[in-house]
Amino acid sequence: MDPFLRTERPSYRSAITHPTLAMRRRLARLRRIVTAMAFVAALLLPARLAITVIPSSSVVVAGAALRAGRILTSKDVAIRDVPRSGVLPGMSSERNEVVGRTLLADVLEGEPLSHAVLTESPSVPQGYAALEVPVIGTGRGITPGDRLVLLSDGECRETDRQEGLCPVSDKAIVLDLSAKQQDTTFLSLALPAAEALRVTRMSGVAPMVAISPPSR
Repeated sequence: MDPFLRTERPSYRSAITHPTLAMRRRLARLRRIVTAMAFVAALLLPARLAITVIPSSSVVVAGAALRAGRILTSKDVAIRDVPRSGVLPGMSSERNEVVGRTLLADVLEGEPLSHAVLTESPSVPQGYAALEVPVIGTGRGITPGDRLVLLSDGECRETDRQEGLCPVSDKAIVLDLSAKQQDTTFLSLALPAAEALRVTRMSGVAPMVAISPPSR
């Protein structure tokens, strides 16, 4: 065969470097399709993110399991983010809204500290003294602000005895529930100065019992 009459098909490299008119049209159409898809994706992405992001708010929770009667410190509380739909009226968002207040009920770790389980901590009235007094019993049911009668197995007139024990003070105000050791609870109490001296002297001689005063 005459080599001058032989025809060769264009190579792949030649088609790329020298595209035909039809190929150029196909490439232009493909670029338009890709551009349109990118534009649609850019429009849909923010909408999708808006749907998946859940608004949240910060609330104050118990940092550990706490007993009723505890006066809260900054170490007792923590801040957690919760879904905004779960925030109820009375929940606190700042530590300083709960620190220094007293728990009215037991709370679990992570439980929100709402105003419903908190009360203002009692203060020491003028003319009173604050001291820790060991009393027999668990102290369950006693909360800060309660008024108590302190009794002791000491000497007193028989007519003065209550529950078979002698009254030492009938004006004790509970400030806080301190540490508990076995069957003895240490109560932080506010007492009139004269009764505080008597309680201090008697508590080292005989065990104290705290009871609620009789209702009048």
